[in-house]
Amino acid sequence: MRHRSALVLSLLFALGSCHAPAFDGLVAQSRQLDDREPHRTRLGEVEVLSIHQLKSAQPGFGGISGISCESRTATAISDVGHWLRFTMDVDGQGRPVAFGDLAIARLGGIEGRKDDSDAEEVTATPEGWVVSFERRHRLLFYRDGMSGKPERLSAPPSYDSQPENGGVEAVT
Repeated sequence: MRHRSALVLSLLFALGSCHAPAFDGLVAQSRQLDDREPHRTRLGEVEVLSIHQLKSAQPGFGGISGISCESRTATAISDVGHWLRFTMDVDGQGRPVAFGDLAIARLGGIEGRKDDSDAEEVTATPEGWVVSFERRHRLLFYRDGMSGKPERLSAPPSYDSQPENGGVEAVT
């Protein structure tokens, strides 16, 4: 059985210049996987559905470290302690074609210093959100929205001894 895979590059977050229509404060521009081969859609065994460069002038946008997609909604976290959420309209093949409804706020329970707010990944659970952090390594669970007060999750004993800027980069 052949599996169809999408690379994380389906959404490429960048702060470069782009000239495209804005949707609720979010600007999106489609990009090529390879400018020299515009019809290329594969990286080895992975099929890249689409790549988009997203930009917003809203404070807190940028430095996206992790993203979780459910249906038409993407939830992301930044390495400066913000969460953001936006919608994606997709075509018949599941490729994002429009973005909107951007919301950005501070993660709850974060002091604002880089060593406290360096969020790396976010994953949805049926009860809430798990966010991993590096520098001050920890896993926080947000039961009542990501601006609410988090609960600290237990982690293996060696979890705290990871390199300062080399902690948990993925949470499943």
